[in-house]
Amino acid sequence: MENILLKYVSPMRACMPSFTLMIVSLLIVFFSCAPAQSSSFQSASAPNEEMYLIYVHGRIIENKGPNAVSDTFGRYEFYEIKEKLQSKGHLVTADIRRPGTLEYVDVIVSKVSDLLSNGVSPDKITIVGFSKGGYMALRAAAKLQNPDINYVILAGCIHGVVSGDDRSADGAKGRFLSMVDASDDLGFSCRKFFNRNPQITERADIIFKTGEAHGLFYKANPMWINPVLEWSSRD
Repeated sequence: MENILLKYVSPMRACMPSFTLMIVSLLIVFFSCAPAQSSSFQSASAPNEEMYLIYVHGRIIENKGPNAVSDTFGRYEFYEIKEKLQSKGHLVTADIRRPGTLEYVDVIVSKVSDLLSNGVSPDKITIVGFSKGGYMALRAAAKLQNPDINYVILAGCIHGVVSGDDRSADGAKGRFLSMVDASDDLGFSCRKFFNRNPQITERADIIFKTGEAHGLFYKANPMWINPVLEWSSRD
């Protein structure tokens, strides 16, 4: 086991967060559907005293529900992931989408727009998307056009986004953290997307070497959840 200090790098500024990841091997590379039920945030505090996180799950839950089991990657720990994302006091909403197209992108945009309209500062809003959910988070960022919102893309930069064949998310703004396992052949590092979009001035790209591929993000694993919470808290 080795101690790895994750560094975030921006073309305009650099910062060093406080957390240390304990992992077997980590490589740092610098650089939809209508929901079955759309949940909302509930808070007894003033809007800017809270941190808000929208979790957008992978495609398998659309088809098999929140207890989905993949023949390749095992059980999707949807409820455990949601619980862990709440562990630092974030208010978390996580809809379970019905199978469909990409209409849920507009639901994400609507949720964020409602928060902003109610006085929530954009730097207190984080959108975390895995796989198809990560792709939809990118599309939402292109629509929202707010450079202060936090985004975490978990294996969500699909082949078309990386190659440039799919430019539907180009022009996106925000603070972006990309995470992927090096063995994943379904989702890839967002580095090329970042390089193609220089308006994204604060970004980080973490590539794990666990051999778990897409399945890494099926589990409520602190290896990726801790960086999500650090990124959203701007620690």
